[in-house]
Amino acid sequence: PLGLALSPDERRLYVTQRADNDVAVVDLDSMAVVARIPVGDDPHQVLTDPQGRFLFVAEMGINTLSVIDLAGLGQTRRLRTGMAPFGLALSPDGSLLYVSHQLSNPGPCRTPPVLELTVVDVNRQSVSQRRDLHNTVIGQGVAVTPDGRFVATAVEVPRNLIPETQVY
Repeated sequence: PLGLALSPDERRLYVTQRADNDVAVVDLDSMAVVARIPVGDDPHQVLTDPQGRFLFVAEMGINTLSVIDLAGLGQTRRLRTGMAPFGLALSPDGSLLYVSHQLSNPGPCRTPPVLELTVVDVNRQSVSQRRDLHNTVIGQGVAVTPDGRFVATAVEVPRNLIPETQVY
């Protein structure tokens, strides 16, 4: 297990299972796994929308984000992201989902690396923006300020071949 998300009503816990490429659905009243949802390769972080209708799963092994319908426990969409999606965070109003990535996008030889921050429109379930984070190679978690003005992600910046961790 790796990623955890609590349903908005706090009755279910969603747990990504990296080795099994699925999400275990745990009923918190009985403390039992009540379902397993198949997802793409190497699922990491997971997050529900504010209404608890959809579950978003970062699939690091195939550079995608799965959108799961929680009523039917099935995938509705698989969105292409940057390389190795990792962290997930919602805007305060729940309309945007921000996805951080662990690997920079491929580029020409001898050019500075560019990491992507993918922005997903939650209602349309589509990628609305791809933000380039220049000169960065590894992204980790992502967070949004309460007023929605800023999105922060921890990144590593290569400097003389020795990465330094910073916040972008």
